[in-house]
Amino acid sequence: MTAQNGFYKRASSSNSRMKLFIAAILVALAAAKLSSNELRDGLTDPAELPPFKAGQEYRYRFDSQIATGIAEISHQKALTRVQAEASLYFNSDRLATLRLDNIRVGAANARMVQHADRIHPFELVERKEIESEQLNKLKLPLQFNYVDGLIEQINFDVDDDVWSKNIKRSVLNLLQVNLKARNLPEEQKNEVKSQDPSWKSLTPRMFTAPETTIEGECDTTYIVNKLENVRRNDVDFFNVTKTVDFKQCKKLADVHYGPQAQQRLTNKWQEQEPRLTEEEQKLQRSTILRHFVVGTPEKFSIKKVESVSQYTFKSLNAEQETPMTSVVVNELTCIGVSKNPSERLSSPSETRVESLLYSNEFDRDVKRFYMYGDEEYPQETPFSKIQNKQKLIFDVLRQIQKTTEDKKIGVEAEATVLLPRLVELLRTCSVKELEEITSRADRKAEEILLDALSLAATRNTIHVLADKILKQKIPVSKAIQSLKALSGAPAPSDKQVQILTRLCKSESVKQSESLRQSCWLTAGALMGEFCETSQQNSYVINKKANEEVCPRHVTDKFIEDLSEEYQTVSTRYEKILILKALGNAGLQETLPKLKKIIHDQKEDPLVRAQAIDSLRRLRKEIPTEIQKVLMPVFKNQQELTEVRLHALSLVMQTNPDNGVLDQVAFVLLRERSKNVKSFVYDITRAYAESPIAEEQKLAQHLKAIVKLAGVDEKEEEKMRSSRAYHTPIYSNQQNEGVFLNWESIFSSDNAFPKKVSAGLDSFLNGIFEKNTVDVSFQQEDLERWYKKLVNTWLSTRSRSSSTSGRRSEDELSSIFSNLDIKARRESENHGRKYTTPFGFISIRVRDIDYAVLPLEDELLPESLRKVIIDGEKPNLRNIDGILSLLNGQNYQMNTAWNFYERMTKVPTTAGIPLKLTLSVPALVSIEGSGRLRSGGVALKVQPSIAISHVKKIEAWCPLVNSGAENVVSFEFNVPLEGEVLVEGSEKKSIKLSAQVPEFEHRLLGFHSLPVTYTRDYDRETRVHKEPQVKTIRNERLEQRDRQLNHFIGQKTLGLPFHINGHIHSPAKISYISIFDALMTSENHVHVEFKPTDETPRQVQLKLEGEAFRKFESRLRPQFNSFYDKFDEEMEKRYNFQGQEKDNQDEQNLGKVVERYESRKLYKHALEAELKTVGGRTERSAKLEVETICDDRFGYCKAQVNIRRDAMLEGEEREWKLTSTIQTLLPEPSADYEQQQEKKDEKNQKFICSIDSQWGTNGQQFINLRVNGEQAKTQEWIDAEQAEAERKKDSNIREKTAFLNKYDISAEYKLESQVKNVFSRGLDYFKLLNFWNTKTETVTGRKENGLVTALVVIDPISREHLNISINTPTEKVRVNTISTPVKVAPFPLIRRQSQSINSAHQLLSSVISKKDSAQECSVDGTQIRTFDEVTFKAPITKCYTVLAKDCNRESRFAVLMKKTNGENKKLKVINKNVVEVERESENQNQFRINVNGDAVEEQEWESYGISKLDNTITVESRDVTVRFNGRQAWVKISQLYKNNQCGVCGHYDDDQENEFVQGNNEKTSDLRQYYGSFTLKDGECDSDFEENTRKHKFETVDSEEFDQGSNSEEGDGEEPIEKTQVMEYNHKICFSMKPVRECPRNRYPTANKKDAKVQFGCLSRDSVQARRLLRQLKNENVVDEVRDLAPSFVETIKTPTKCVEF
Repeated sequence: MTAQNGFYKRASSSNSRMKLFIAAILVALAAAKLSSNELRDGLTDPAELPPFKAGQEYRYRFDSQIATGIAEISHQKALTRVQAEASLYFNSDRLATLRLDNIRVGAANARMVQHADRIHPFELVERKEIESEQLNKLKLPLQFNYVDGLIEQINFDVDDDVWSKNIKRSVLNLLQVNLKARNLPEEQKNEVKSQDPSWKSLTPRMFTAPETTIEGECDTTYIVNKLENVRRNDVDFFNVTKTVDFKQCKKLADVHYGPQAQQRLTNKWQEQEPRLTEEEQKLQRSTILRHFVVGTPEKFSIKKVESVSQYTFKSLNAEQETPMTSVVVNELTCIGVSKNPSERLSSPSETRVESLLYSNEFDRDVKRFYMYGDEEYPQETPFSKIQNKQKLIFDVLRQIQKTTEDKKIGVEAEATVLLPRLVELLRTCSVKELEEITSRADRKAEEILLDALSLAATRNTIHVLADKILKQKIPVSKAIQSLKALSGAPAPSDKQVQILTRLCKSESVKQSESLRQSCWLTAGALMGEFCETSQQNSYVINKKANEEVCPRHVTDKFIEDLSEEYQTVSTRYEKILILKALGNAGLQETLPKLKKIIHDQKEDPLVRAQAIDSLRRLRKEIPTEIQKVLMPVFKNQQELTEVRLHALSLVMQTNPDNGVLDQVAFVLLRERSKNVKSFVYDITRAYAESPIAEEQKLAQHLKAIVKLAGVDEKEEEKMRSSRAYHTPIYSNQQNEGVFLNWESIFSSDNAFPKKVSAGLDSFLNGIFEKNTVDVSFQQEDLERWYKKLVNTWLSTRSRSSSTSGRRSEDELSSIFSNLDIKARRESENHGRKYTTPFGFISIRVRDIDYAVLPLEDELLPESLRKVIIDGEKPNLRNIDGILSLLNGQNYQMNTAWNFYERMTKVPTTAGIPLKLTLSVPALVSIEGSGRLRSGGVALKVQPSIAISHVKKIEAWCPLVNSGAENVVSFEFNVPLEGEVLVEGSEKKSIKLSAQVPEFEHRLLGFHSLPVTYTRDYDRETRVHKEPQVKTIRNERLEQRDRQLNHFIGQKTLGLPFHINGHIHSPAKISYISIFDALMTSENHVHVEFKPTDETPRQVQLKLEGEAFRKFESRLRPQFNSFYDKFDEEMEKRYNFQGQEKDNQDEQNLGKVVERYESRKLYKHALEAELKTVGGRTERSAKLEVETICDDRFGYCKAQVNIRRDAMLEGEEREWKLTSTIQTLLPEPSADYEQQQEKKDEKNQKFICSIDSQWGTNGQQFINLRVNGEQAKTQEWIDAEQAEAERKKDSNIREKTAFLNKYDISAEYKLESQVKNVFSRGLDYFKLLNFWNTKTETVTGRKENGLVTALVVIDPISREHLNISINTPTEKVRVNTISTPVKVAPFPLIRRQSQSINSAHQLLSSVISKKDSAQECSVDGTQIRTFDEVTFKAPITKCYTVLAKDCNRESRFAVLMKKTNGENKKLKVINKNVVEVERESENQNQFRINVNGDAVEEQEWESYGISKLDNTITVESRDVTVRFNGRQAWVKISQLYKNNQCGVCGHYDDDQENEFVQGNNEKTSDLRQYYGSFTLKDGECDSDFEENTRKHKFETVDSEEFDQGSNSEEGDGEEPIEKTQVMEYNHKICFSMKPVRECPRNRYPTANKKDAKVQFGCLSRDSVQARRLLRQLKNENVVDEVRDLAPSFVETIKTPTKCVEF
């Protein structure tokens, strides 16, 4: 693998270099104290060891050991042990020959007797027999150039095998020592030259130089230490320690299989540090060597060499303490020297020149065989030596089948372990072998075999699968699944892509749209994985040095194929599919084509958005180019909202620099579209709060942008539905976690979101992966389907006659024609490329589009077309696909999957590679049948699933393998049989019946098994045998092994569930402890169902209910002695202002109850009965809930009864619970003034009482009382005023007007075990809030069965609360508890909720979305539109259209005209024509006509008319209008966005696009705009002309306009008198008499008067001027100014009335 940075970029690695330096120093110092005995090991006298020179032979004992296990938890290891005698003959001073003799190989799987970094005696391992052929390979000699201690060139015998060469390389690696400091970087050369060459000083010398070792070409740090007091016979001894820095490598010999994780993003802020791949993050390695050198740096020999390497394998940071670890120890000890030996070592006869770097030639051939198969290896393959492949494959197949046959057990976890073995064998096969295997497989085996072929995903298996699909030998469903499984291939290649491309273009694939989709998406994914993997692993893949990886002609051909498809297709779905395939590929060459589509404004917006999305996999490769393409789109305000926001979302994923972020900030400050602004604000804030280190510098600048934007709470509340959330679930301790993402994009022309996506990003083990899982929905005009469904299912129930219906239709048609209204949607759709509704659901996994579900008229099944398009009522028997499943036929599916598969081979200093494997295999088996019954469905299905997480590290060689493995498995096997019946007409009931299995079944299983193992080599089959395993015992958890043997359910429902096995319990409840207990120890848990003679045959659940049935009797709240048990002492520390005593509260509550008007009452009921049928004892339980509520749910009374048979231990009688619940909600007011004015008339509290008793004889009870009210301290009142001044928010009082204080009392009598539950809950609550909890012990308290509590919410922040709890034994006070979101329960200022009289009406109000829509207000002088644009305009005696849908077939219209004085007349046209005006003689009474006839108040409800607080509300599904005789407030469904006509504006969330006339033309002339929606009838023309002529039409700043919702009467209040101040550069002038002005947070009405005012002036720096200014901060009028000398007279406009902001 080629590293991302070169050798000499070392500045960024100072930390790692320092760690290496410290480690090396410690080793060197330890070595400096060597005893003479250690030096004498092997030779009688080391001083007699001559320097390496020609003609001499040096004999060494070579020992190598690999110990593998799980660190920290156990000393049990699996060992591979090699020992040999290495003879080293120097042919010349620079050329030497090496040969191995007396070779022994052994293995062990046991507890180690000493540390893993020590060589174990060979006698402790089991010696393995070596085949003569293998032994001969090991004995083949080699020659190498040995120049200044460096191995420069190796000549291997041509007959030698790769594995044998690598073992010999491990010996040479020990001989390499760079004493002369060759190949130093320039910055170190001068430093080394200045050192004493005679080594008289004993100071250790350190240098770092690039060096080729067996593991890679990496920087190596040397510390050379001359040994003190060891010199003999004029011979010096040196200790040389060297360490390898694996973060500074030019080349590593690793081989990776499977797609690589996304690389982390960089930008110009970040230092250019080496990027670690996913596998490098999982594998941490270190190597240190110690040489004992005799002689001088120029002439030396090596007495002894030791090396220790550690390879740590983890997949999560949580495994940091317990990773899988392999420790490799090598020793080379000189045991003799022969001068001029009689038998010189023979040299290789024919040689092949190679380097010291580990040879991965075999692995390279394996990977290329996976990639190119028979095309590159037509005769000899890397696996030709394997014998009896078919037998091996069918043996594994039979084992898998055996583990899935027993229906009582289900799919066993063992099957998931066997599956990877089957896949591995299939990868070794040629096409011919695969065809023979598939032809021999029976039907049952074929399903698993086809899945295994797709999971193998080699060129040969893909060829076989494609051939079967072309010949239609595979069912379409299985073919789709097989193609999808190819994504994530171990070694993707262009040949594989070519096979799939030909398949995608074939006629047999085009016959199935789903199959075609799977084919193209998979082809794109493989193409992207091929190019990405090839670039990262070019050293491994390239067979020839000059072979290009991912050549341009290959990518061009793929893009050309897809471009041809794009040009030939005609539908949006087909275009989007091709773009998704290009997006999966992630090729830079696609940028020009995608840019053209993105910038083409004539193209469909969904297609353009998909083209933007198709750039996502290039965000880390060409971020700047992506920004150049997308930023102009985002900044263009003429662009469609959804296209702009798609562009921004991707730009933010490229980690833009400050310049780009500043452009985003400018849009945030100046954007006119509220949808765009809210999305930009959310996404910048989400990135600003990111905990990921890679995004921190980005976050720093974004925080400044968010602060600069100055979006206050009020503005944030008004933000529209386009939002972006990025919620972390993150462990700072482990520095890993996941991120939940949510994006919603709305546009101005649709109530439905154009895009909704929910996904998950992951940051695990240091790797950030975008779109780990993502599900998105995008649409264009699917609102039409929605409207048709609404019209079909929720058509308005009206009592109007056909005559009235015709009248309303005639009036709507007349308005449409008289005003020359043009249908908005029709005109906007004109010229569009596509006009039919379309949408799609997309599933993305690991940033790869996995599946697309299109939603389009032509693609809908016929049955759904009838429902959605034609408006037919749905019928279960008409739905396609259900009949095929529910017609009595059996359904069976067996499938295999591997959700994650990665494998890496890394070299070790022993010459034996480590094979690291991580996979998540799964097997699923589903059998079932179903049938339709009258009124219901009968189903029988048995899903059986087994899934495992397999993690393995293995030392691999042809002689013997050893390693460690951890398998964590889950099993699920639940047989389900039953039926669902729906009965009843008015009172609906649902009956569910479930058959109880007759035989024993294993339902759930959990297994974790960490093992070490060894595997011998099978001489017959030429593969390794089954492993011999030993369980790793977690020594830290041995005492926490818990045996499980519990039966549950037998007593309750007679359903015996047996939980058995054993599990290790965690030492404490924490992420790490639970992880260790479940993942690093052996656990086995089964949940089994074991029926007996007492077991019932069937379990039945019956649900029956009704809603909104009229309750004719009177009902009045009953809250007798409600305040008796509340604790007043708890409130004293708050000093609440204006609080009443309990007796006053009781009196006021009595008044509220007396005043309560029993409005229309409705009864809601639910009954649920659960019972068993059959068995020795039949059991039952029943729940009855009966609720009576008024039509606004202001008061509700519920009765709950629960009854069940005796089911628990010790029960002999029936258990019952009876509970009576009453709630009385506060009555809201329209504004603060009204709330203050009527606070004595309206209930301002939340009252709740719950009286419950339960038990076999009702001996336990709880009587709960909750009183919620608004309460403020003086500090909060002051803070409220300060907050209003700071934020200039006049509505702060309304925001704090909610119930923030809750008194709670609970009188109880409980059994001890129930008390303990509550007590433990309180203790846990105190523990969670330990640092802000105060507890006081109570003694001698009389009320032993009473608990009181007080909950107080901070009304200013709404994010903090205090809780006080008094129990019989203690007082607990918890201060400043933070809430995750702002809380403001029961607001006192809001619109009165509408009357709900039926479930139909409730559902209709939810669907229409009127409650969340904007409101338009018209008062006769000014109009505030739906999009909050305010302009001055009169209401004349001609009807003015306030709001109306712009369709030709209109559904509603709202009109208003002036009658006399300030009074108005309202007309609402829907199903009926409703006219409303005030009675002239009584301003509190209204005259209402419906369809021309007067209607009495008792009839109003049938027409959707109601009255509250002198305001009439007319409501229908489409529109809600409130009218007080002078002012109207209109809300329409969001479905009419961009389809609204009238003076209430265009309604598209764009204030710049507000004034669109009825003819669909924009205008800036407000008089013309207003006139285009006025109906002139001849009688009113003169009044219209006069009023519009003298009225000044102009827009008004929204901040200066009373939107009407705060003061429905609109009369205003009197101004105050205050001394006025006028400031100049050198003087300050004061009005000598008080002047009328509006108080703070008020503004003057339009009527003002001129007043001449005298001012007296003082010098600005005078003491008197400063004193007067200070006085004016606290006083309105300062009398002292009357004595000032007059300076000038100024005419000032003074208000006559003031209104609130």
